[in-house]
Amino acid sequence: MYVREQIFEIIKAYPGITDSELERKLNKRHQHINNECHTLENMGKIERKTNPLKNCIGNYPISTAPKSFWAVVIACLKKFLKRATDNAF
Repeated sequence: MYVREQIFEIIKAYPGITDSELERKLNKRHQHINNECHTLENMGKIERKTNPLKNCIGNYPISTAPKSFWAVVIACLKKFLKRATDNAF
């Protein structure tokens, strides 16, 4: 298993885990972990955001479950209404 795959599996098991924690778990350099996490983020597999419990950046898996039809329709309508009201004046 590649390091990136290992990181992703750990993030799924421990949402909010930091790069430093991953570094210690996998015994890899921080820069390597950071690069792999950014790659996973760019691939759309994880989200990197502040972990309020640790006051630093945590890594969170992104759900791959497809959105329901109505969730997509509502999201599109919200975007349309926002644009329409922004351009009203």
